[in-house]
Amino acid sequence: MLAYGLATYVLFLKPMIARVLGARSAVTAAETAVTDLGAAMSQTDSVVREYNAINPQLKEKVRSMVPAEVDMPGIMVQVDAIAAANGLVLVSVDVAVDEKAATTAGAKAVKIAMNLAGGPYDSLKGFLRDVERSVRLFDVDSVTFSPENASYGVTMTGYALTERK
Repeated sequence: MLAYGLATYVLFLKPMIARVLGARSAVTAAETAVTDLGAAMSQTDSVVREYNAINPQLKEKVRSMVPAEVDMPGIMVQVDAIAAANGLVLVSVDVAVDEKAATTAGAKAVKIAMNLAGGPYDSLKGFLRDVERSVRLFDVDSVTFSPENASYGVTMTGYALTERK
């Protein structure tokens, strides 16, 4: 009788106990995953609430600084207006997306090369000051001066977000 009891234990009960213990560990792992997911959802909800609480005018100002798309005509118009305000003539402008530039994920660098003419050095300084103060974000990369024809070459970089959600 003892042999039958031992055989029953070894053949039937022991594998069942092992399966139950395995199932318990799987349940525990699933409960931990659910708890972690709930914490992540709570944190996401908190971030969304904080974003929604930001002043809409401030959000719009940030969108103006780094627009959601590369607006080449808009860049040309803005650069021309800054040049004209400082007594300079925009002789030529070339705007191109720089695919090789290293930027933050989701951002694109926009290279802007231009030639300006028609004003003294103070006009160039005013132009650079106004570019620096413009709402849209620009980095001036280089400035060249040609004294024989009083012209200036300016190369700068603007930015656009390409993955705004």
